[in-house]
Amino acid sequence: MVLLIFLIQLPPIGTQPGWPKTFYNIVNTMQFHASAGISFADINGDNSLEVVANFRYVDGDTLYVFDYQGNILWKFRDSLIQYPAFADLDNDGANEIVFGSAYGLNVLHGDGSVMSNFPFLISGYWSEVSIADIDGDGLIRYCLFCPAEYCWDTSVCTQYT
Repeated sequence: MVLLIFLIQLPPIGTQPGWPKTFYNIVNTMQFHASAGISFADINGDNSLEVVANFRYVDGDTLYVFDYQGNILWKFRDSLIQYPAFADLDNDGANEIVFGSAYGLNVLHGDGSVMSNFPFLISGYWSEVSIADIDGDGLIRYCLFCPAEYCWDTSVCTQYT
């Protein structure tokens, strides 16, 4: 399967320069329990939104980060990458990328490096992630499910306040 990613600008309607991007050997994720998606977040603290896309190749999953001009900033390979969430977990002014995969909970910095104490290894099939300070105590919680819901705070790994 071939996948095209478009970045459309309005007005006037048209494709943003540097887009679309074409990817080959993509697996049709409709037949698997795998997530594929695209989102926007400032993950490197430059006050511009990056394009974050993840999808499954025939030989594994890849998460791509593009700048708005369509340049690939970096990519990350894993297995069963789920749709990511974004939050500034280390208070550096840039969002980290948080996602579940076949290996548990993963957190990447804006340059693609893995945050310390991650991945948080848990066996099972993991879902998309939600992130919030659910009770206002300054601690971030991550919620995912497999197949029942799991929720723990960052104090099991590293505490950020």
